[in-house]
Amino acid sequence: MRALLAIDGSRDSKRATELVRNLAWPSGSAMRVLSAYHVLPFYAGMPGVVLTPEVVEQTETAFRGAAEAMVRSTVERLERPGLDVHGDVWMGQAAGAIIDAAQRFAADLVVVGSRGLGTFESSLMGSTSAALVDHAPCSVLVARGDTIHRLLFADDGSEPADRAGEVLRTWPILRGCPVRVISVSDVPRGWQQLVLPFAADVRDAYEAAVDRSYKEHTDLAEASVNQLREAGIEADSTVSEGNPAHHIVEAAVNWGADLVVLGSRGRTGRLSVGSMAHNVLMHAPCSVLVVRTTSHPAEAPVAG
Repeated sequence: MRALLAIDGSRDSKRATELVRNLAWPSGSAMRVLSAYHVLPFYAGMPGVVLTPEVVEQTETAFRGAAEAMVRSTVERLERPGLDVHGDVWMGQAAGAIIDAAQRFAADLVVVGSRGLGTFESSLMGSTSAALVDHAPCSVLVARGDTIHRLLFADDGSEPADRAGEVLRTWPILRGCPVRVISVSDVPRGWQQLVLPFAADVRDAYEAAVDRSYKEHTDLAEASVNQLREAGIEADSTVSEGNPAHHIVEAAVNWGADLVVLGSRGRTGRLSVGSMAHNVLMHAPCSVLVVRTTSHPAEAPVAG
């Protein structure tokens, strides 16, 4: 495997480092540790500061020195037999630098903390991690914990979800963990009683559609469980009705999941990560792995 760990010295970044350290990387894997720094935003909130070339150079030297020290320390912490670990420091906005580095490194996975040291550190999901899950050329693991023992797999039958199931069955770093498959029908019961009380034929048709959707998701979840079990993975399933993001997060909480795994897009076919995936990323109590079907050229990222 080829993985890129992006660090910035924040608490969540340190948690991501510990998660990477605790994963069972297969022998021959390559790990790159990247820290990106950007000088000008440091002065953005300082009115009256004169950005002379000397000031910028001194600040850049200090930032780069701190980043290099942090990367060296992290590389030393991650080094082990069979894992090729190297570090790099880039100047630039975090999201763009990480996306570019992941593409050049041909990474299978980017690992990042859920929040960084930026202005919006208090938000539920940092702008850098949000940009990465939308635009990275590979799968992205947003870390909120330092270990993985239980996995929740959100399967909606889409191509990205199929790829996520393949990742669960084949990536050594996820082996040995029990998996609960959740599939959520977004055709909820009950609405026909509110909006169609006098149209029996329409209400009956809606009830039939609800039943078909629930059975489809039940069959889908059972098929996923069977595939996982055939791969030697302990698995079970649950099926819900309603808002997918709400039920995925609720299932993660109730089951004590350490990682939610989902595809980069659902059956809506959005060009970037859909609103459901973003809601899961924002509200899940645990780490989230967003799996892409195939690598693609990096798109213009949201400012990090």
